Amino acid sequence: MFDILGNCIGKVPVVSFTHNFEELTTKWYMDGELQSDYASYAHQFSEYGLHQILVEVDTSGCLFSDNQEIELKELHVPNIFTPNNDGTNDNYVIRGIEDTGKWKFEVHNRWGKLIYDTELYDNTWDGANLEDGTYYYLLTAPDQTYCKGWVQIIR
Repeated sequence: MFDILGNCIGKVPVVSFTHNFEELTTKWYMDGELQSDYASYAHQFSEYGLHQILVEVDTSGCLFSDNQEIELKELHVPNIFTPNNDGTNDNYVIRGIEDTGKWKFEVHNRWGKLIYDTELYDNTWDGANLEDGTYYYLLTAPDQTYCKGWVQIIR
């Protein structure tokens, strides 16, 4: 089992790997290289993209292995968009969240009032009924890690 943690802007996420057999001999290979011989292991990849994960578990001479491929996508969270119905940047599009689970997205005004909230963000927020200005977002990943920052609306 693995979890991707800390997938935030500008940082390749740490991937945490675990299995439930602490007493067994375990080897974790990342992209073909041995990285750990502990039952649980966290790995910081150096780049985004496809990665091969291999775990080998020795149960008193019987070797079991599992190979998984994971894709780490870079998030691109823009700090400006222009919802003026010209067909360009009319929605607030966060690249990298597509097909990666449920991302919660909140937007607050400068006084902290919640003005937009969804449990499953699908890149459709258009800033409707809001004035030009700076707003603050909280983007929560499926693993409950989060990114926060600001976005400016210019029409």
